[in-house]
Amino acid sequence: MQHSQQSIKRMDIELLKNLRDVSVEFATPGLTAIMGVNGSGKSTILHALACCYKPLQDGEREDYKFSMFFTPNPDSLWRGSRFTMVHDYRQGQQFYENQQEVFTKPDRWSPKYSRRISRHVIFLGIRTCAPAIELESKSTFIHYGTTPRTGDLASQIRIHAGQIMNREYDLFNDHRTTRSRFIGVRHQEVKYSALSMGAGEQRIFKILEAIFGAPRNALIIIDEIDLLLHPSALKRLLVVIYNRAIDKNIQIVFSTHSPVLFEMIDIVKTQHIIQTPNRTLRLDFTTPDIIYRITGESIKPLELYVEDPLAKTIVQHVAREVGILSNVQAIPYGAAINCFTVVAGLLLSGHEINNSLFILDGDRYTSNQEKINHVNEVLTGNDQTSTELRNRALRGIVQLNLPPDYAPEKYIWHMICNLPDEFNQEEIKQIAQNIENTGSHDYVNEVINRLGLDYQVGLSQVVSFAANSCEWSEYVRPVREWLIAKKEELHL
Repeated sequence: MQHSQQSIKRMDIELLKNLRDVSVEFATPGLTAIMGVNGSGKSTILHALACCYKPLQDGEREDYKFSMFFTPNPDSLWRGSRFTMVHDYRQGQQFYENQQEVFTKPDRWSPKYSRRISRHVIFLGIRTCAPAIELESKSTFIHYGTTPRTGDLASQIRIHAGQIMNREYDLFNDHRTTRSRFIGVRHQEVKYSALSMGAGEQRIFKILEAIFGAPRNALIIIDEIDLLLHPSALKRLLVVIYNRAIDKNIQIVFSTHSPVLFEMIDIVKTQHIIQTPNRTLRLDFTTPDIIYRITGESIKPLELYVEDPLAKTIVQHVAREVGILSNVQAIPYGAAINCFTVVAGLLLSGHEINNSLFILDGDRYTSNQEKINHVNEVLTGNDQTSTELRNRALRGIVQLNLPPDYAPEKYIWHMICNLPDEFNQEEIKQIAQNIENTGSHDYVNEVINRLGLDYQVGLSQVVSFAANSCEWSEYVRPVREWLIAKKEELHL
């Protein structure tokens, strides 16, 4: 029986190559980027993902099997591998939610391939980057026939490829030799085939063919999506395939090293894989600074880990008030949940965190029990060492004193609006008081926009102005007290 509405939510990996005790989450639907340094396990995740399903019964899809990606050899038999796929699917009238499928390899991979759920899956590996001309063995004249590609699918691929490449294609063709098939286009009256295309241009067409040719609920997996692409072309490609994924309920999962992804968190779910000596860690969207810190050394004596640029500006202002800003490095870690993974990553990598403070905004994970639960998830084990690591992690986590039912941005706005009358003539207060209703996280951005300032300049001015509030001191008290104590302890 055919299955529909497939959606993989999570992959829990106990052991697979160098991946240990890590969960990876996927956008449902949409784009998921798997990031990490070379050797972190990005491709391993994609390879395992491709093998979780069997092809739809149309006879056209390749059946990806573990032996294709995890081929046994004298050094690696892959015995002991184990991971769990958590997914949804519909079979007939019945919808199955949060189903768990366990994949193991005691001797042979199980479950049997015939028992897998069916789904349209395409894996685009590094081989798709090879220019067509390099796959041809002939060095003499290459004869091929040409057939124009017409219809809605061909038109969508041609138009979107042109948008991504910033050029207008007016023809899209199929070319065939006796043993090969490749595409061709025409641009500004110049007609050429994939044999003359740049590798990046060719790969864009291959990606678009896979995604626009896929049915609803498909899974498209792309290894190193940024390979051979200029950053601007990659940005445009991601926007195009995101819109298609949402429209057709498609999941697109890819690996990448590109920093472009840090600018596209609105449309891409980012999973950053980090290896430590003890286990694998996963961070939701984060920053290059965090990755460097976990894998490298501190460059300043005091480190303040915060959620976002607003929190970074707030703690920098407090450090300036205390008089030790030059000794403080403020590092945004992204999503609030990353706070627990970052402190675990540093501890597991052997870093000392006595001079590091991990700061939550105060609108999530506010209770002690929530903090304990999340620390326990990333620092497992019942031995004394594990217990001590968890205690050290918890001692390093604080939160800003944010009132209930406030987002940080709205509370900063509230403090500005309620400053004493002596500030009534200040432009920032007047602008803030004219903002009556906006999203909880948009108040500060709206003030900066109306001021007409560069974002970072405006952010600094808004925070500095809010610090005049009588509520400011209590709001930042946990950070201020820690900085004052460290200033005395380290004689800064």
